[in-house]
Amino acid sequence: MALLEDIAEQMGVSRRTVAAVLSGQSQPVRSAAQRRARQIRALADQMGYRPNAAARAISTGRFHQIGLLVGTGASTSTVPWRLERALTSQLAEHDLQLVLARLSDQQLTDPDLMPRILRERAVDGLLIGYTHAVPPPMIDLIERHRIPAVWLNIQRDHDCVYLDDRDAARRAAQHLIDAGRQRIAYVDFSRGRSELADAHYSHLAREAGYRDAMHQAGREPWVVRGEKNPHAHQRLNEARRLLEQADRPDAVLGYSEGAAAPFLIAALQQGIAVQDDLALFTFADAPLNVGGVDLPTLLTDHERMGRAAVDLLLRKIEHPEQDLMPIVVPFSDGDLNA
Repeated sequence: MALLEDIAEQMGVSRRTVAAVLSGQSQPVRSAAQRRARQIRALADQMGYRPNAAARAISTGRFHQIGLLVGTGASTSTVPWRLERALTSQLAEHDLQLVLARLSDQQLTDPDLMPRILRERAVDGLLIGYTHAVPPPMIDLIERHRIPAVWLNIQRDHDCVYLDDRDAARRAAQHLIDAGRQRIAYVDFSRGRSELADAHYSHLAREAGYRDAMHQAGREPWVVRGEKNPHAHQRLNEARRLLEQADRPDAVLGYSEGAAAPFLIAALQQGIAVQDDLALFTFADAPLNVGGVDLPTLLTDHERMGRAAVDLLLRKIEHPEQDLMPIVVPFSDGDLNA
């Protein structure tokens, strides 16, 4: 593999000149210098020159890599692939790469390990995909050692990017109210009332947004929850039971597809016209279709979330001692205006 010295010798210039051109530090104005810079770059390509990442890190103090830190618990630490793609794409625009670091809770709370993460993983900062039930020692270690980090999809008072679930649910409920629906139920089968304290913030936020719209319209909220995460057949049975009531709901706002889809299936089984006699709405990463029937959704804007997270982390890397204000990302309208 060619070295800077090899290119400099063939071009008849100094090593420093070649390094300045290939690093982008040299921006010549005179036509002769511009021509020489083009020749240097062409020769570097021809000779197969590749920058020495280690040497560049030593000279600049930066690795040009960002760590995506996740735990090993699937329920508390997850990064949707659309968000990961958005992060990778946005980082590439800044000539940065994404490096995955998957660590157990024991590792994430190890006072000897956490300060070494940046150095040993060769990253300049962290994007953290730990969304709830975060071990307190992990937070303390990151903040005490001023590790440049931005948290993804979690509500904190600083250094985080999360979705505005409360506003999204309020808008969805208002959409159903404006459509003339009288008995609008909010359904979340995945978390019982006793489990909300340790659940992801979106469970409480979406219910709160629904309640905001209902109270503003002078309506009594109708919230349906289980005391545990039921199996699919249990969700379907509960949906059937509610739709068999004389005062059954004429609209259902589901926390997720897992809450709304059972009502779609039960309605079809009972001959209830979906969207005419029973309006359904939910939240998702992409448009939903269940058994050939579209399920109206508000969509998570992972592209915007990824851009916001990268921008915030770059600021954090420059000023690791500062607490940066959270960035709250709205949902895209999805089927809201349909």
